Parts: sequence; structure tokens; C-alpha cells
Amino acid sequence: MRRVAIAITALAAVLLPGSPAVAATTSPFEGLGTWVDIYDAGYKDNPERVVAEAVANGVATIYAETGNSSQAVDVMRRESLVRLIRLAHAEGIAVVFWYLPELQNMARDRRRLLAMARVGAPGLKPDGVAIDIESSAVRNVEVRSRRTVQLTAELRRADPEMPLAAIIPSPPGIERLGERYWPRFPYARLARQVDAFLPMCYASYRPEFDTAAIREYGAACVTGVTAGVGREVPVHVIGGVTYELSNARTRALVEGATEAGAIGFGMYGLRGMRWPQWDAMHDAGW
Repeated sequence: MRRVAIAITALAAVLLPGSPAVAATTSPFEGLGTWVDIYDAGYKDNPERVVAEAVANGVATIYAETGNSSQAVDVMRRESLVRLIRLAHAEGIAVVFWYLPELQNMARDRRRLLAMARVGAPGLKPDGVAIDIESSAVRNVEVRSRRTVQLTAELRRADPEMPLAAIIPSPPGIERLGERYWPRFPYARLARQVDAFLPMCYASYRPEFDTAAIREYGAACVTGVTAGVGREVPVHVIGGVTYELSNARTRALVEGATEAGAIGFGMYGLRGMRWPQWDAMHDAGW
């Protein structure tokens, strides 16, 4: 995989008004992904294990959480994250870091997003970053949307060449879904800032769906984003939750997303992955 060099500019660049969004690349968000969060016992302090499992299963990109608004530090386990980059790059695997803001303390969220992008060492940087857009801590939907777009735009302005993605709730797409807790989601405004959308299509949360409906759901997770934005955009589908989803439902989900034109697919998360789930993704071409 071609790596993308990322250079983070000064914090002052974030505050410059009117700086245009400049597309970077979708490369880190393409292909087979796997996910590790700050709660994953056995993985969070063991990048060697993460990379070994990624190599064994043909993973193109490792997505690793750096923190969330409830943590006491800006970046959790920085040294482990640096080791993760070094080990993954040695195997030709990209690393994307992600952070979950609550949008209540904007200064803190802004600082932590920039800190996430700066994790690394001389000549050793992440291949991309992603903002996890799912918190409903801000109850007013319009305020929540405005702050989400603001943070995303500020991170983009900090380095226009940084590959940047939006991790988002699963979009409306089949009749039974609806908009749920985030109506009027700001797809089009986010599309002006990000290089790819990564919808959380957790079929395990839909026990009422048979495999045919799960397949349709996987497709809707791609076409729903396109409909929300108003044009085709790169979509990497996050399926899950791994240990709560049967092998057959996993296969239906990945096939639906793949046939709808996803540029990548990965299961949330690496913990609990079973070989039939890896096989389902490989069989779909990932």
C-alpha cells in the first residue's frame, strides 16, 4: 500500500478563517480494515499482537482509537501507538487514528484531535485520521451538527493534505431504519471537508433482520451516504459488532456493502474476530 506522508502545521493554522478544504486521498480508507479501541484488553497495549493478526488476515489498514472526551489525557498510550505505526508500516499496513468528541468542550476536543494527528516520531506519522461522530451528549441536534462540522473543518485546515474521514452513524436507507437520534445529519457539509465516510453499520443491533434484510442493510449503508451527500462519495463500511454477529449475517452484510460499491470494509472490532468472518470478507474481495 502506498503510504501518505502527513505533515501537521502549526496550531495557528486551525484558526485561520476561510481556508479551503483540499482533498487528500482515500488510500488509507480503502481495502480491508480492522478496529481497536481503548477498551480492548489484550490489544490496547500490545501493538505486536495487533499487527501480527492484521498481517495474518491480509488487513490493509488498522484503525486505532487515541481517546475520547471522558479521558484525563489528550492521547492514551502514546508509546504503544507509536510502536503500532512502526510495526504496521514495516509490514506495509496503514494506520488511521480516531477520536470520539462529545462536542461539549470544543477547546478540549480541538486540542485532542490535533494531538491525535501529531502522534508519532520523526519520519513516522499516521496515514490518516478520523473523527468519530456519534455522541448525542449535546441534545440540540442543530448545535451538535454545527459543532461537528466546525471541528472537522478546523482539523482539515490544520493540514489540507491529511487523509481525513468521518466515522458516522449508519445512514437511513431502508424503510425500517429512519433517522433515529440524529435527524438532518450534515452529510453535505461534512463532504466538503473529508475524503471518505465510514458508516457504523452494526447489523448486530438489528436482530429482527433476516440475512436478506442484512444484505440490503449493508448496501443501504453505502447508498444512504450517497443520498445524504447528494453525490457519490467514498464509503468504507464498518460492520459489527464482531462477537455479536453470526457468520452468516456477517457474510450477508459484507456482500451487500461490497456490491453497493464500498471502497473498503472492516469489522468492529479485531477482538472477537472468527475465521469464518475473515473468510466472508476475503470471499467478497477484501
